Amino acid sequence: MNFEEMVKKSAEGNADSQIVLIEQLRPLIISTMRRYGGVQGVDEDAYHDGVLEILKSFEDFDLNRGIPYLGYIKRRLMHFYQNRRRKEKICFSLDQNIGDEEGLSRVDILVDKTVDIEGQFLKERDVIHIRSALQTLTEHQRNIIIEHYFNNISLKDIALYKGVHPVTVSKVKASALKNLRKKLESIC
Repeated sequence: MNFEEMVKKSAEGNADSQIVLIEQLRPLIISTMRRYGGVQGVDEDAYHDGVLEILKSFEDFDLNRGIPYLGYIKRRLMHFYQNRRRKEKICFSLDQNIGDEEGLSRVDILVDKTVDIEGQFLKERDVIHIRSALQTLTEHQRNIIIEHYFNNISLKDIALYKGVHPVTVSKVKASALKNLRKKLESIC
């Protein structure tokens, strides 16, 4: 019995022909399931859903239209698995073990590229060192450094506020930076 005769008998409801056809179409079901269904390996549920789709196709397929059954079922399975994948939400647990290693989960390998823990630690450490070094300056030097570098006030504006010449402020700033550099070199 040729393939088209088996399709005709399957459409008439012959269970033996349906079983033989399903066995012959097994590679098609598996390849379509993998290609369009997003399934890795052999998923029994997805495979059985494909078998059910073939059984439904026997009822819907019209031999009189002149369309080859293999072309029809290939397209039908493709659309079936694509629609199935769209509807299915795949959820992964971050606590699920990865590979053969016990204790290594997905959450362990996640990397947050927006957070630089080492850089943040070093920055915090530097801030602590700078604060302690600032305490060694005179009050006048400390005020000029804080106003200029932390509050972004120009040396000219600091000089106007303090009522001194801008060159004086510049010299005090240079002296303060020299003292800070010495202190930070001794700390680090």
